[in-house]
Amino acid sequence: MSSLSVTQLAEAYIAEKRMEHTHRYLVEGRKFIDRTDDDLADLFVATYRELVLLDDERRWDAIVDLRCEFDLRGLEVPLHRLAPEFALIKERFQQLQRAHLRDAAASLEVRDELEDLSDRLARPKN
Repeated sequence: MSSLSVTQLAEAYIAEKRMEHTHRYLVEGRKFIDRTDDDLADLFVATYRELVLLDDERRWDAIVDLRCEFDLRGLEVPLHRLAPEFALIKERFQQLQRAHLRDAAASLEVRDELEDLSDRLARPKN
């Protein structure tokens, strides 16, 4: 295992996933490239609201692609426009925690990915 702190490992994991998503988005073709910045922001907010309010997990792929387009343009994602949705997500998460409903397979998968990343980061660099 590497000597990274939990925070550093989490940040490295997030960075790696964002790079993977951006690579996939570029390879598949930037489907939001023709949108204006304002239109992109409006679409992100509308899609995120559908994800939360309709509890539709299928919207995550679109959210990830939209996030990639924001990153590629060097723009901030308009999260400030989604405060009510974040409150709802937080409430749902707390309900799941209270009910002790956890996805054991997903937890194990993330743990394995983090261990793999930690091992790769600990290897000597060329």
